[in-house]
Amino acid sequence: MKLIKIFQTTCTAALVMAVILTGCGDNVRSGTGETADDAIIPSCVKNLVDTPFWCPDTICVADGKAFYWVDDELFRTNIIFDAKGILLENPTLYYDSVSLEEDYKFNIHMADKTMTVDFTDPKSVKAMAQLDTLPTSFCRFREDTLTGYGDKVLFSLCVDFMRPGQKHAEAVNTWLAQMTEQMAKADVDNGPNQYVEPRAIRTQSDKKALLRRSADSFFAIVRGDNDIDHYPINYFIRDISLRAWHHTDKFVTMLKYTYDFDGGAHGYFTELLVSYNPAKKRVVEWDDLFRSECRKQVVQALCDAIVASPKYKATGRTYDANFLRGMFTFDERESLSSDRLLVPRPGLGEKGVVFSFQPYELSGFADGTFHFTIPYQDLKPYLTDEAKHLLATDD
Repeated sequence: MKLIKIFQTTCTAALVMAVILTGCGDNVRSGTGETADDAIIPSCVKNLVDTPFWCPDTICVADGKAFYWVDDELFRTNIIFDAKGILLENPTLYYDSVSLEEDYKFNIHMADKTMTVDFTDPKSVKAMAQLDTLPTSFCRFREDTLTGYGDKVLFSLCVDFMRPGQKHAEAVNTWLAQMTEQMAKADVDNGPNQYVEPRAIRTQSDKKALLRRSADSFFAIVRGDNDIDHYPINYFIRDISLRAWHHTDKFVTMLKYTYDFDGGAHGYFTELLVSYNPAKKRVVEWDDLFRSECRKQVVQALCDAIVASPKYKATGRTYDANFLRGMFTFDERESLSSDRLLVPRPGLGEKGVVFSFQPYELSGFADGTFHFTIPYQDLKPYLTDEAKHLLATDD
């Protein structure tokens, strides 16, 4: 499975950047050996047959149309697009080939959403584009903070705010602003949350002020924790993304993503779904969803979902006596009892409760985040009354 790590861009920008970066030569149509002069492909994009198999330059070329990603050296988000524009955009977008024989079919993975895409079928491509559509009740705010070193992006912010007039917009947008500032101040995304004074987000000026505060917090941490003379400020990067993933009139679920780079071969990212109950003005946690006496059953359901996952199977790991210790962190008593497991925060997805394991927790960095979904139907016997209300479950 290949991890696409690229910066959000437009096709025009990619074409311009392509010439500057590499100026690669002619391309070859995937699997045919024929030149693809009829396909509009930026000069920096190579076909899979032009590069080592582990280099994810191109997803495929089919029927003279190119579907690819371009690395513009900025590393903010991931896209799949063709000559007409962006088809799909997501912070951690993964794909893998269906088979060697069908080089036009790929499995696309985004958090709890996945599908097989046939790039020769316009309907399939259109369905793929709908995987990450911004809900009409949200609007996307995205801005970057640049340095004077070649206009390099050091702090990037992307937040989907609820549009004014929507139910619970004030509470949701205030929470999003708080979470943004917490993520900017924390050393790592999974670190302790720091208290941030609630600030309502109502206007574009409020959003720009949030960007300035968050960027200033990040730069202050960098300057305070590092020898800036030895490691200049443009050595450090932080991206924050809060994207509207799923929502009802009772809760909102965001795809929470961070990317940090402070040296080494690559940076580190985290990704999870986090849900918010605007009526109670708090994040939905484990105890809000599941009855305390049912913890063992829910943990078992999660284990079943993990073992059944194709992505987990691909790691070669099996369900054995060491499974729990390999999968979970335990409390200070180091007990293997299921009530002592420190389980990832649950998120409310479209079809079920999603638990996310970050890079290195289950496998190598290249495998990225593992998202495991337990269908709501399977969890009905274990839900609290609050969860049933949030999910509009009557029994």
